[in-house]
Amino acid sequence: MDVATRHRDPRLRYAFSGTVSTLAMSVVCTLGVGCAEPGTETSPAHASSQPLVTLERSEPRAEAAADASFKTIEPDREAAARAERLSPERVSEDVLKLAVASPVPVLLPDHDALLATLQLTTGPTWYGASMRGEDFGVVIHGTNARHSLPGSGLKEHPDAQAGRPVLSRTHAIVTVSFESFDVAYSLDIDCQDPLKNPRCAEDAFAWELVEGLKLLGAEATR
Repeated sequence: MDVATRHRDPRLRYAFSGTVSTLAMSVVCTLGVGCAEPGTETSPAHASSQPLVTLERSEPRAEAAADASFKTIEPDREAAARAERLSPERVSEDVLKLAVASPVPVLLPDHDALLATLQLTTGPTWYGASMRGEDFGVVIHGTNARHSLPGSGLKEHPDAQAGRPVLSRTHAIVTVSFESFDVAYSLDIDCQDPLKNPRCAEDAFAWELVEGLKLLGAEATR
């Protein structure tokens, strides 16, 4: 690809796409084929990705909507109470407050350098923890919300749901998925140079972090 083409002003491309879409729509409507409803505003960047012709409009099937299910599972608090814990002194008071109020047990790596960069967020059914090393990052997510689509035959991590951790790689990001306390967890590692950095190129570091995860809570011995 030549440099001129690669750096061409994107506004010109979007304007050109919008013009072509408008002309195509006019031709389609003139020919009597169904077209989009008038008055719908679409951004130039989004317009080129939208279908020019809508052959049929229909509401989602009621049975399909009924098939999709969502439920929240109460974590196994008794199992969590027996888990090995991090000292609350290793994190800030703000992080500790979030961890105590989290709807699911907060697992974190027993790793001082990572804990020093910890950022914790929580939601109604989840928590997320992000940490960074010198040339890599770690994200841990835990949730007790379950989504299922009966009849699809698909499970994102069937072995993890059965209690066996699963290690996978997607776009050079290492992910370990597992279940504990009836909560689904995932630990992601990304590296600046994933093919050369052993933290991403090899499995050992990911397993080391997962095996060293401990529960953060106010009950830990100071």
